[in-house]
Amino acid sequence: MRDAVFERAYPLMLRSAQVRSAAAVLSGAVLLADRDDLEQETITRVWQALARYDPTRAGLRTFIELVVRTQFASMFRAHPRVLKLEYVDNQNVAGEGEFLEIELRADVRRVLADVSSFDRSVAFALTEYSAVDTSRCFGVSRATVYRAIGRLREALTKAGLSPQRREYGCNT
Repeated sequence: MRDAVFERAYPLMLRSAQVRSAAAVLSGAVLLADRDDLEQETITRVWQALARYDPTRAGLRTFIELVVRTQFASMFRAHPRVLKLEYVDNQNVAGEGEFLEIELRADVRRVLADVSSFDRSVAFALTEYSAVDTSRCFGVSRATVYRAIGRLREALTKAGLSPQRREYGCNT
């Protein structure tokens, strides 16, 4: 019986651990090099907790999400780090014809500096994950993430970075 529950639970626990660890890396709370260890530790904790799973009290996904959330909270309380946000332009960009990209990164960074920290975190998360995964990762509703996306679009448009701007090579 326990093997059957584990078979159903493994994809859920893996995805939940990946989403949470990615958000932790994006927020600067965890180094990228530690991400795999964090996921492995989380999956191990969920596996250990499966013995206490009671399907009459909660669905499997809900149980897993609760264990993962608790595990992450415990790890961050035990090993606090100073949070820092990575900027969108953290890559070395040099070469022929890439000045427009450098300008765009600088403009986006300037706009993101003026939005709330939550909206900035959503923007960073959306560079790699969907709105649904971002909402799960931050533990907020999808509507909250979509409202943040709306505010980000408004800020970018206000700064002149709408999709119609042709200076950055967008020909729409």
